Amino acid sequence: MRLRILYRYVSREVAVPFLLGLFVFTFVLLMFQILKITEMVVGYGVPLTDVAKVLAYILPPFLVFTIPMAFLLAVILAVGRLSSDSELIAIKAAGVSLARLYPPILAISLIAFGLSAFLSLHADPWGKQRFKMMLFEVGRRNATLGLKEQVFNDQFQDLVVYVNDVNEKTQELSGIFISDERNPKVPNVIVAERGQLFSSERDAKLVIRLEGGSIHRTLEESGAYEHASFDRYDVVLDFASLLSDDVFEKTYLEMSLGELARHIDALRAQGEDDYAMRRAWVEYHRKFAFPFACVVFGLIALPLGVVPPRSGRGQGFTLAIFALCLYYLLFRVGENLGWRGVIHPLVAMWAPNILFTLAGAAMLRQKSLERPVWIQEALALVFHRAGELAAKLAHGDAEDKE
Repeated sequence: MRLRILYRYVSREVAVPFLLGLFVFTFVLLMFQILKITEMVVGYGVPLTDVAKVLAYILPPFLVFTIPMAFLLAVILAVGRLSSDSELIAIKAAGVSLARLYPPILAISLIAFGLSAFLSLHADPWGKQRFKMMLFEVGRRNATLGLKEQVFNDQFQDLVVYVNDVNEKTQELSGIFISDERNPKVPNVIVAERGQLFSSERDAKLVIRLEGGSIHRTLEESGAYEHASFDRYDVVLDFASLLSDDVFEKTYLEMSLGELARHIDALRAQGEDDYAMRRAWVEYHRKFAFPFACVVFGLIALPLGVVPPRSGRGQGFTLAIFALCLYYLLFRVGENLGWRGVIHPLVAMWAPNILFTLAGAAMLRQKSLERPVWIQEALALVFHRAGELAAKLAHGDAEDKE
């Protein structure tokens, strides 16, 4: 019963900063996307319902990254508060060792791992695919916004479009000039008084329906000049040419676990280059390895959070940021080594977790034996030196004023 009460208490201490840290970290990452979302709303007239969809699509990749970050920070801050307020000393005096505090932290870390793994395996690829398709839909529904009036628009392959006036509400065009070189042997120049832009619902095609114009062409072989007038003429524009070749195909980053496995088998059967296969294999293992960081961070955060009562809570926050940066650095290095084939993708993705697990177990043993951890000692020395330097500077400024 005594341990159950203690476990509930520790769980509450971890849960509150975890939720707060998750909100802050996710909000900070979303700030980098605010400009793009604002541009979509202002420049393309995207309704708020679509903006909400955009946020739903881009949140899963962010949460896969921020959930382990928030959990590490929460455990360090929670244990650091217990330590700095001398509550940890009282817990030890009651006969509860530091290692006995790990079960509630492990339970929360497994919940965080399950949530992060679900996002990584399902919501992350789904969100990336839906976000890419939504960008296409926004461009297709607002096609006239891609045509600037009184400007030679050359974004379409082998085709230059000049429009004197564009009515964005009715999508009506006037004063149209088109240079069509899609067939280099028979280049066309099309002039029309007016037209209207349509978008195909089935594919990535845009159609300019011209009215009251003429077509001018010069045959390359004979050099003969041809001229033809028309009442109505359709020019088909391939909107997909503005996008990447795989806009309608899933990349390996947008595939579920089963799709990724089949993609790897297809690459192997087709004899594709090893680099593409290695990148797919790295992504396959990353879907598990990065969410598992929640469990690893729970182990390493417990001893890192134990600080002397007078050291304050700033040291715990600094340790959390340092551990996050080190882990992410190792993860990125392993990712690149896996891509290049220096080490196996399995080792590349799981090496940071293995290293942090060993370090966490060693530090937990040191703290259980009441022995110092060198990284905390080094950081405490840095804080001490910084405090002395700040005091000297403040004292010097006070003397100068006198």
